[in-house]
Formats: sequence, structure tokens, C-alpha cells
Amino acid sequence: MTTFDLLSWGANSHRQLGHDVESEQCLIPKAANLNEPRGRGLRASDITKMSGGAGHSLILNRQGEVYSCGLNSKQQAGATEAQKYVESLVKIDTLKEAIIVDIACGWDSSMAIDNGGYLYAWGSNAYGQLGAGKTPVQKPAIIHLEETALDPVANIAMGLRHSALVTISGNVLVAGYGNKCQLGLIGESKKPVKATDTFTQVPGLTGIKSVACGQHHTIALSKNGDLYAWGDNKHGQLGFDPKIYPRLETPLKLENINIGLDGKIFTGWTHTAVLYDGKVFAWGRNTYGQLGRGNKFLAESEPTWLPEIIKNVPKFVQISVGSEHNIALAEDGSVMCWGWNEHGNCGTGTVQDVREPVRIDVLQKGRGTLVGTGYGHSFAVVQS
Repeated sequence: MTTFDLLSWGANSHRQLGHDVESEQCLIPKAANLNEPRGRGLRASDITKMSGGAGHSLILNRQGEVYSCGLNSKQQAGATEAQKYVESLVKIDTLKEAIIVDIACGWDSSMAIDNGGYLYAWGSNAYGQLGAGKTPVQKPAIIHLEETALDPVANIAMGLRHSALVTISGNVLVAGYGNKCQLGLIGESKKPVKATDTFTQVPGLTGIKSVACGQHHTIALSKNGDLYAWGDNKHGQLGFDPKIYPRLETPLKLENINIGLDGKIFTGWTHTAVLYDGKVFAWGRNTYGQLGRGNKFLAESEPTWLPEIIKNVPKFVQISVGSEHNIALAEDGSVMCWGWNEHGNCGTGTVQDVREPVRIDVLQKGRGTLVGTGYGHSFAVVQS
């Protein structure tokens, strides 16, 4: 009989892994507890996306339901204000009337969109990252987009303190903190906007398909495969030489890469990755091996800002990127990780950083069907 399990590993100090215990380091993938205290619970075979912030996690299933666990100090897990932690995966009741199709997590806040293109947000709004003015958002609520009231939302992304979304017509809107130009907005004073607490359209971008938010940078993918980048470029995470462009105030097109109609973009805090035709290209910071280039590129002086393919790996069908680590699902069902590993988030059984993709041995008994990440933790749905 075929069975499915949701496995999780890495940082678990706030029970963001959905385990029965909490710890700073969960070094070996372990099955999450899917038995909700009330109701039928979550089935691993129904999961379509796993996402996490610093201390909380969201799980989306094909029925359009969202489950959460972990830290709830800012209501980022969608539980009541009095509940500091959600100790096991529980359905978010306040979203039960909506059919959710996508989820995203920031450091201590969350977002979702439903099948009608409505945007929901909850958790910390200290930097205006939820686009709800200066109002705290203590439970999932619809965020009204004044500029595009009739334009449904098609894609969402959250960074450390800023958020971005793409409307169905291909416009990009941003909200939150912009101290390093990650908003891509120029104010009336002709200087970069340092903060906005309402979603504001980024000028000059049209025909955009998706966005991804890093710690202080943003990447947009157009419908024809072109990439646009803006924000902090200290580590070359924008795909430009940081000596020439230490940061970009407004979006600039990358001239050295096009990822076609089916490519996908991902951002860590200080690196960027794309999945295209089964191959992963990565650029930016490589301090922890997050570019997957091996020991050859240990030095910060190496030109890691140039997009380069990760070599000697199988064909990938999905990847997910945490703050400084990566997880990938191969066509053969194997799961590979690389990068920062302080909390065991690469699943290797140690806390040593992983400088090139390695298969997670404990998952070889089954076939991976889906992968996901939080900032310092990882998920995989495994069929056995």
C-alpha cells in the first residue's frame, strides 16, 4: 500500500517542524505530526506547498486549506492572540471560507491568495510589510489594494521586512521596509523610498509573471523569461558586479540570462537561484556554500555574482530556498540539500555547512514528491 509522510528537519526551537518536541537542531528528517487535535487532520498526500518563516510554518493542501505550526508571538501562525505557540499542525479556522491557492512567509508574518485573486495577510506589520497601513493584523484578513482594486493577485513573495506581489495583468506592487532599495521605488524627492505601508506599484515593470524577495533584494521574472533585479547587491545577489553596482535603486534587466517560459525564481537572504529546464543556476553570497559550487569558490573574492549552473547533479523538477540553504527534488525522486547547516537544515546528520548538493540518505527509502523550506528548516513529502 502506498503511504505518504511529511518529513521535516532543521531549526525547531518554536516547534515549526510540527514535531512533538522542540529543539535548536533536528539533524535527521522526522515525520511531522499531522493529527490535528480536532477534525480530520492533514493528509501528506494532499499537500501542495510548504513554507516557513523564522519560527513558524504554513502548509497548503489541494483543498485550499492552510495549516500552521510554530511561533505565534505576532500571530504569524494565524492562531489567537493569547496563543504564543501552535504546537502541532492545525488548520487556520479564519481562512475556512476561502479556497487558498498560494502561501508565503516572512520573518514573522504571513500571506496567502485565494482562487479569486484576493490577498490575505496576518502577523507582524511593524514595517508595513502587510500593506495594511500601520494597523496590526492579528488574524488573516483581506488586504484591499487601492491602486488595483479590480486587478486580482496572481503571485506573492515575502522577504525579511518587505513584500511583493504580481497582479494578473503583470504589474508588481511592493510594501514594507526599503532601507536598501529593495522596494524599487523613487519618491518625490528623487530619492529611494525607505518605507511604505500600502502596496505601491513599481514603475517601469510590465508583463511580470512572478517575484521573489530576499533579505534586502527583489527579483522579478517576466512572462518571456527575462529577469529584473533591484535592492542590495553587496554579495552580487542581483546578478551584477557589486563593485560597479553595490545596490540598484530601481529594477534593471539582467542581460546574461533568460530562463524561458517555464523557468522559476527563488531567493535566499543574499543569494538568488533559478530553475530552468531541470537545471539550477545560482549567484550571490557563497559563504556557506549556498551556490552549490563546491570548495572551489570558498573565497569571497571569487566572481560569484555571475549566474552559474550547479554541476554534477540530476535533473531537478523542484527547488526551494531558505535564508541561506537550498533543497531540491530530482526527477528520480531523490532529495538533495546544500548551503548553511547550523541547525541541521540540510538533513545530513551534522551541522557542517554543505558546499555542494548531497542526497539526504534517510530519504532514500522513499520517493520525494514535494520539497519546501523555512528560513532555517526544511520539508519533504515522501511516498513509500
